[in-house]
Amino acid sequence: MTLTQISEVLHDRNMSFPQLMAMVEKEGWQYSDGVSYVCSSFVAAVYERAGLFKGKHIEATEFTPKDVYTLRFFDSNYTKPQACQDADPDLPYCQLMGK
Repeated sequence: MTLTQISEVLHDRNMSFPQLMAMVEKEGWQYSDGVSYVCSSFVAAVYERAGLFKGKHIEATEFTPKDVYTLRFFDSNYTKPQACQDADPDLPYCQLMGK
């Protein structure tokens, strides 16, 4: 939609632009190219389906990369396997593929 078209819809729904921007994006909304996830929302959806949120419902599509890596689901005292240390001793994590 153009900005003018959006303004008309907002007027018809008695909504302001800030109210529109504050709307929570619901998981499962259909777009012109289907259901969409960016990387962080995909990871959050996988975490939810794996039970890491202990039965609480989240809107995965609202998660940012920072939200995902600050969840602290993982052991903060993790020790890299020797193969990872040998491959790249300066990385604080174990990279499985790529450069």
